[in-house]
Amino acid sequence: MKNKLKLYTKVIDRNVAGGVLIKCLNTDKVLLLLRSDIGDEPNTWSLVSGTIEPTERILDGIEREVKEEINIDPNYITYKFKHKEVSRTKNLDFYYYEGYVGKEFKPTLNNEHLDYVWCDLNTLPQPLFPGTLNKIKNILNDPKR
Repeated sequence: MKNKLKLYTKVIDRNVAGGVLIKCLNTDKVLLLLRSDIGDEPNTWSLVSGTIEPTERILDGIEREVKEEINIDPNYITYKFKHKEVSRTKNLDFYYYEGYVGKEFKPTLNNEHLDYVWCDLNTLPQPLFPGTLNKIKNILNDPKR
């Protein structure tokens, strides 16, 4: 029973979110999205991310966000769990994944985003959504970036 509890997101009233940094293996570029004014911090760049519903497993929620935000089949991406961050001040657990694709694709954005870019990690667009650079570092396990 203890293992089953780990599959679901709400444990003792904690909020859960997740994100995936999608990386193209052929070009070594990552996909970032420009946020619209629908959510927090409009006109900032971020990765595909969002709130995980209470009845979803973490990866299922991330795959749902991929489908909603960039309208591609989530099975096109190979996912690898990278990191979990616990925020006591925000009562939030955030799960980081790296996603791999064989070639760059053109996403169809929903109304949460205005634009997208495939970019080199050394030339990330600005301004980034608060915390995005740290999220990227945690996903890539490269504290020097």
